[in-house]
Order: sequence, then structure tokens, then C-alpha cells
Amino acid sequence: MRAAGGGGAPASGGGAPSHAQAAREVADFLVGLFRVSEQGLADTVTARELLDKGAERITDELRDQPLVQARLIHTIGRAYVWLGLRESAQEEP
Repeated sequence: MRAAGGGGAPASGGGAPSHAQAAREVADFLVGLFRVSEQGLADTVTARELLDKGAERITDELRDQPLVQARLIHTIGRAYVWLGLRESAQEEP
């Protein structure tokens, strides 16, 4: 799966990505979380499992992209809240 941020300028060294580029990377990352049909998991995976996997990936894959990372942490946190999982929303990624 393609990691978010594969095409933008890195946050360190080459300058921070633009807000538009960060928004595209956030969208690509979130869409990538739902590529479970390619893995044969579409009928068995839960929304919480997708969010948990996304939260793990944010920490591992986006440490050099703080703007994208912050937006995704906020978005995934909101999704946890909408699912009634407030405790997960408050955990550090």
C-alpha cells in the first residue's frame, strides 16, 4: 500500500508541503485504509480495526510530515468519537 506523503515535499529539508498537498495526502491515506477488498477482508474487518491500523501507520509512516500527521490524528480521533470510542480517540497514536 502506498504511504501517504509519497509525492510531496518532505517536512524537513525540502520545505513543508502546501496545505493543498497535505489535504491530498490525508485523503490518499484514508482511502488506502479501505483497500481491504484487495486483501480479501472486506466482509470481516471492522471500522475500529481500520482506524486502529491507520493510527499505527500514522506514527510509523508520517513522522517526517507533521502537518499531514496532525490532520490525520485529528480526523481519526473524530471517527473514533463518532463510533462511540472516546477512549481510543484520546490515546496517543
